[in-house]
Amino acid sequence: MKDKASIEETMRIWHNFSNFAEYKELQALYNKVLPEMDKHQNHMNEHNSEIARFAEVLTRFDEVISEKAPRQDMRALEKWVRDDYMTVSGLQLIEDEANGKISKLSERQEKLETSLELLSKQISVDIYSAFKKMQLGAQGANTRSASMGAEVEQKLQ
Repeated sequence: MKDKASIEETMRIWHNFSNFAEYKELQALYNKVLPEMDKHQNHMNEHNSEIARFAEVLTRFDEVISEKAPRQDMRALEKWVRDDYMTVSGLQLIEDEANGKISKLSERQEKLETSLELLSKQISVDIYSAFKKMQLGAQGANTRSASMGAEVEQKLQ
């Protein structure tokens, strides 16, 4: 008896049959839903193709902007550098000019030092000559003056 279903169990199952659909009902539902799903699928495919086209346009736009932006940035950078900084060749020209001026100034300084040295010797000779004249004019008047003249003479030699 265990293999047989009881009436209660069978009744419980029988009441649930009203909750399930028959094959005809399922086929009608299938025929009603499938066209609508196809419409939505086509609509989704159209949206996907539009998204792909939009992505392609966006990619190309990004490429164009990426190409133009660095050129613009480089132009702005070049202008900024050109306006605010000096090129190496410009610096080299200024350095060469400064070195030339330094050389000229060094030569001039050497000439001035030579001239000053000659002038100093000439003044010393003139002072010595004047001192000798005074000494000759007042010979023997002042022995101290004579000793000073000898000292000057020794220094000049």
